Amino acid sequence: MDRGAVVLWWALAAAALTGTLLVLWISRQRARRQAEALAFEDPVTGGDSAAKFALLCRHLVFRAPPGSYVLVSLHIDDFDLIDEFLGSLQGDRVLRQLYDCLHAQLEPGELCARAAGEHFQLLLHWRGMGALRARLARAAIRLGSGTPSWYPPWPLSLSAGAYPLGDLRCGVVTAQDRAAAACRAAAKLPRTADSCRCALYAPQDLAQALARKQKLDRAAAALAAGEFRVYLQPKADLQTGKICGAEALVRWQLGEKLLPPSDFIELFERSGFIAQLDRWVFCRVCALLCSWRQNGWPLLPISVNLSRRQLTEPDFLQPYLQMLQRSGLPPSCTQIELTETAAQDMDALCRAAAAIRQAGLGLAIDDFGAGYSSLASLRRLPADTLKLDRAFFVGGDHRRGEQVAHWAVQLAAQLGMSTVAEGVDTAAQARKLRGWGCTELQSYLLSPPVPPPVFEQMAFTAPRKLVL
Repeated sequence: MDRGAVVLWWALAAAALTGTLLVLWISRQRARRQAEALAFEDPVTGGDSAAKFALLCRHLVFRAPPGSYVLVSLHIDDFDLIDEFLGSLQGDRVLRQLYDCLHAQLEPGELCARAAGEHFQLLLHWRGMGALRARLARAAIRLGSGTPSWYPPWPLSLSAGAYPLGDLRCGVVTAQDRAAAACRAAAKLPRTADSCRCALYAPQDLAQALARKQKLDRAAAALAAGEFRVYLQPKADLQTGKICGAEALVRWQLGEKLLPPSDFIELFERSGFIAQLDRWVFCRVCALLCSWRQNGWPLLPISVNLSRRQLTEPDFLQPYLQMLQRSGLPPSCTQIELTETAAQDMDALCRAAAAIRQAGLGLAIDDFGAGYSSLASLRRLPADTLKLDRAFFVGGDHRRGEQVAHWAVQLAAQLGMSTVAEGVDTAAQARKLRGWGCTELQSYLLSPPVPPPVFEQMAFTAPRKLVL
């Protein structure tokens, strides 16, 4: 081989080696960028990931004077309904929209990122709760403006918790936990006109969050161990005063404490365990009715509550009908109670109501007047009973509330519906309701919720009457 050929061969070999090394370097750079994107870019919003937020948060707070920043945990209320009714793709679009609204308001030196699911975290300059509420309210208003066609058919609202950062000696994760605990506390506050509830962290928030987690972790075992109890609150016929039915309510015997529903129902709603508990309550009701039949007692109808979580399941009613069939009970001896706010999607609520009535079960609109769709629910739901919310009979303006209740009783009668008044505190109010034609009363004026043996004594073995 002559010298020229050797030089050419080495040149080609060097070029090939250089090309190979270049391809490897490009591949490594691409892989590094992809790894960075996976680690530092949120796949839903396209913004910073939670990991990048934590790194930048630590950097900014350590460089700033103590008390310069506040860590905010924020979420969209009832986001699980968006996923259930509209699907996860539309849910992701709503999350991207919220991120854009939050990011557009950031000032230099501030951060925003999606933490997980519908939860977001922000690092903002701390100027007090008033200024923070105003900023978050603007974001909520911006989120609700425009109402794109793919938005859910109900107003969006936010809940936010704030933890001012004196420093980060507690660590970023602990600070995030405290902001999240405040956010959970905010979610329990009454809804506000600006569509954003906001709460400041208090040490008891974390203790309450731990207690809620312990309850949730214990729930399934508690159900298997028989720790839940069915109580019955009697209903009385307002014309005769006789007990004519009951509502089944659940209590939790947790150690020596008997917990009311307000201590655990909302928690179970969010986790999904409520569906299992609802079916257990209905099973116990069927067993009670069977025992009444065996004793020769009348089958006074018992109403049970149905969680909104079940309304999206296509065959949600089948377990209930199977329990009735196995017990040989007529469907008419049970009644399902649905709140008008049980489904933000009225179409889903109407489909569920139609299935209940077609199966022969009674259907009651519970807490009528507590929501904003009362007239729509009356017009569209094929219910046979209207339960008036106690809000009509409490509060400052009794006269106005009673006038609306009177109108509701008359309207229900024209629609062929019976009416049940809840939360009536005085005999005078009960007499007014009777004069208006209200059918039944369910209130502490007659009896609080009681264990089944006590109810059976009141209704059958030593009958008690409502005396007005």
